[in-house]
Amino acid sequence: MRSKWLIPVILVLCLWLTQAATAEGKAYTAPESGRYALDETIAEADISSFTGEGADAVFEDGAVVWESGRGELSFELSVPDSGWYWVCIEYAQTEATSMLIERGLKIDGETPYDNCSNFYFPKRFIDSVYPFARNEYGNDIRPQQNALYTPVSLYLRDRNELYDEPLFFWLDAGDHTLTLTGIRGGIAIYTVALVSPYIIPEDTYEAGTGGELIELECENLPVRSSKSIQNVVSSQPGVTPSEAGHKLLNSLGGGNWDNAGDYVEWNIAVAQPGWYSLAVDYRQNFQTPMTSYRRIEIDGLVPSRSFSEVPFRFSSAWKQAVPGEAGPALVWLEAGTHVLRMTSVNSPYRDVYERLTSVVSRMKALDLYIKEITGRDSDIYRIWHLERYLPDIEQDMQQMYTELDAVGKDLESILGTDNLGTYTASLGQFKKLAADYNSIPDRAESLSEIYTVFSSWTDYMLKQPLTIDKMYLVPSGMQAPKTGSKFFKQLAYSFKSFAGSFSLGSEVTDYSDEETVNVWVMRSRDYIDMMQYLADEYYTKQTGVKVRVNYCASTTQLVLANASDSQPDIVTGASLTVPFDFGVRNSLVDLSTLEGFEDVISHVTPGSRISNYFSGAEYGIAEEVRANVMYYRTDILEELHEQVPRTWDELTKMLTTLLQNGYSLYYPYGDFLTFFFQHDVGIYSSDGTELAFNNEAGYKAFQQGTDLYVKYGVDPVMSSFYQHFRIGDVPIGIASIDQYVQFDMAASDISGAWKIALIPGTYSEDGTLRRWEAGTQNNIMMFKTTPERQARAWDFVRWWLDTDTQYLFSESMENCYGEEFRWYSSNPDVVALQSWDEETKHVIMEQLKWYKQLPMVPGGSYMTLRELWNAWTRIVVDKGNYREELETALEDISFELAIKQREMGFIDANGNVLMPMDVLSIDDPE
Repeated sequence: MRSKWLIPVILVLCLWLTQAATAEGKAYTAPESGRYALDETIAEADISSFTGEGADAVFEDGAVVWESGRGELSFELSVPDSGWYWVCIEYAQTEATSMLIERGLKIDGETPYDNCSNFYFPKRFIDSVYPFARNEYGNDIRPQQNALYTPVSLYLRDRNELYDEPLFFWLDAGDHTLTLTGIRGGIAIYTVALVSPYIIPEDTYEAGTGGELIELECENLPVRSSKSIQNVVSSQPGVTPSEAGHKLLNSLGGGNWDNAGDYVEWNIAVAQPGWYSLAVDYRQNFQTPMTSYRRIEIDGLVPSRSFSEVPFRFSSAWKQAVPGEAGPALVWLEAGTHVLRMTSVNSPYRDVYERLTSVVSRMKALDLYIKEITGRDSDIYRIWHLERYLPDIEQDMQQMYTELDAVGKDLESILGTDNLGTYTASLGQFKKLAADYNSIPDRAESLSEIYTVFSSWTDYMLKQPLTIDKMYLVPSGMQAPKTGSKFFKQLAYSFKSFAGSFSLGSEVTDYSDEETVNVWVMRSRDYIDMMQYLADEYYTKQTGVKVRVNYCASTTQLVLANASDSQPDIVTGASLTVPFDFGVRNSLVDLSTLEGFEDVISHVTPGSRISNYFSGAEYGIAEEVRANVMYYRTDILEELHEQVPRTWDELTKMLTTLLQNGYSLYYPYGDFLTFFFQHDVGIYSSDGTELAFNNEAGYKAFQQGTDLYVKYGVDPVMSSFYQHFRIGDVPIGIASIDQYVQFDMAASDISGAWKIALIPGTYSEDGTLRRWEAGTQNNIMMFKTTPERQARAWDFVRWWLDTDTQYLFSESMENCYGEEFRWYSSNPDVVALQSWDEETKHVIMEQLKWYKQLPMVPGGSYMTLRELWNAWTRIVVDKGNYREELETALEDISFELAIKQREMGFIDANGNVLMPMDVLSIDDPE
């Protein structure tokens, strides 16, 4: 028995030794203070003499323009004296389409530290207007964010801002080559220089008097490094400016100002020279119990120690933060304009982050090795003695618990609270598991779930959300104005806001106004505001027809509105089954009968029409399509010498290798349609009365889906693909395209180490590689009203779905709210214009060609997927026979189809068809 596991043990040991050897000498440690002098440029490269490899860069207008984001650029520098240096790069963003700008660094052909594999070069944006314009209801209109292309200097820092200073590099006297390696994003490089670091001064608390109090509204034209850093509506008393009953963009930041290295800066005019302290009115109510930190620089330098890591503690109420431990720390400011920058940093968490990350890695390795020993399917009747295979398991788990407990206590000290929530709960679970480690095989996912929770805490440490309202530069000897307001002022403000809400026309739909197009949106308020703005600025100005856009909370609201004859003209953002459910009950307009429909539908992904079509009518048009794609870790697949799989046979073959090495695959639970579609198995007969997968091909397709879990050991209850993909134990998976932005923006630790591809396909008899898959979509539909209202509504729908309008909406959402609000248009022409990198864009557009949705028939819209899911559960979880369980599902679905179709008058008691129920089918793309 021991010899059976000898090879895996040797492999694991070799892998550990390889990783240890690779890491040796690359870990970064900052030098002690006193080894460096004042800030000054020591050496600067002649950038016009750069050399490039695969970068497609050119020198023009005094800069090296490198838009491809690929390859390498090298610069030569001559260092006069041996010593510690910072690397400073002056750069500007370009108009190249990319979300982020990232580059790696080599010195003399070697990567100095692990931290040098990825540096973040923030972009720069500024609001197009301030004060903000207002709409007809007196609410602020969110401005567009204009890109700034002027150069700015950047000291190379740790990508996660885990150090309170830029990275130090020791260079001997002589000639050296600095090489920037491409990851993504377009950049123009103006200078590459070595700078002798400066020592951050200690705090000054007592000094002469200052000048006059300076107040700054934080939303007043700040430069920001990301469109995600938003102007925010804060309707609380004490926040300025404010008008009870109106929505003003009166604060800045929010939950999206949380990424390491993202900053905001302001120009501040100082009339009188003197000593000043800083006070910031803030609220951090996003992430309990975490504290957010900011580095504050004035004119490019941290003025003193307390400004390098300013804490903004969790609070549901507005508070005031003042840098300084022994009181307000003072800064000398000359008369004139100064630039104040606040940057999101994680350095106070570095020690606990690194220790927790280390323990999580050890827990992951232990979990994978135990699964290698016991297999993926545990035997509840078997008694395990894991110490026979892992002699040190008890000691190792106890050491991990001790370290986790110590990290928890240090976190409590940093945060000033003993309420760590899930951390404490998971620590208790791990303690029990460590005491009874032989129960781990019987609780297959317990260890995985625990280290996933701890891994999420490392994420919390790298996220620093913050909202700020106002800043004060306070002369020495003066107190800053206090934030917030007294109880009675709060009460008065709340009463005024409540009273004012009754008069806000933007919240009330006037159904008696026959000249207005009423649109209900089943999306968040941000989408509604932007849709209203574009309708006012473009559609109404062009046509003279007013449009009123309102929020729709649920399908129930639509049902009640339709029953009371107060339905809107148009609904957007309707989920998959909603158009059919209303259309089959004669509540919606058959859009296919309207003039210009064929032109509109020709620009929409063909497979998205299927779920909106029924019996010759089309009750909706897809606005958004979120196709599924395949995500894969390039670093891990290269390590395993595996190619990106093109077919399911290739993927299952790869899966064997993955499982042997402790890795796995993610597949979205409940996606049965992919296998049906790829095997050319229909869901319903052409007349919609019967199921079309009640045959051998249908059984084979369904079995292929369940075999991923039953035969190949894919985890049937994976808590978070995002976390496991980041950690690396699940290096490949099928998931929605909207996860792309999450990985792109929130997983900087794996930037450049992952890509997407088309999902695996199945060869047809004629040799076509079918890559059909079913993601999800949101639709637009029109209620039946009067002919006049329907004509106006259809005109608006045609304008709204036009390629130019959809692209304008897509760009406006990103410009105002950031990349998180990327619009997944059902129109491939819009996708072609969006800011995806070219390789990613190609994958998305190809996958949209292979997007196909579930047809809708009475009874099937809710019953078919439900019973297929129940069958999957009985097979995968309860270990049932796939054929028997699918037969049960077929019987239950068929029974419900007959009941609902008789109830709605489509068939008679004998099953004869009274009204047609044909479904739409589409051919393979050319």
